[in-house]
Amino acid sequence: MRVVFFGSGQFAVPSLRWLANNPHEVAAVVSPPDRPAGRGKRSLPTPVAAKAAELGLPIERCEDVNAPAFVEHMRSMGADLGIVIDFGQKLLGRSARLSRESA
Repeated sequence: MRVVFFGSGQFAVPSLRWLANNPHEVAAVVSPPDRPAGRGKRSLPTPVAAKAAELGLPIERCEDVNAPAFVEHMRSMGADLGIVIDFGQKLLGRSARLSRESA
């Protein structure tokens, strides 16, 4: 099964790890761009993006998942399933129907 995973926070990391260690193909991991954090305001990836990089999964950074160009890019991946966990953005209209199934 070809899957697109949408997540950003630490809560989503165990699910991403589980998905990566199973026979499903992770077509992309979608997470917001790096943000300044901490006292030094260093740019840091989200916990999901950091784990995806560690696992060698393809990462898509997106400020707005509802932007028409991004929606078309995601549709072109031909995912069977979209999984959204601790993402921080609402998937509206066409964004919510990127794949044949969504969880």
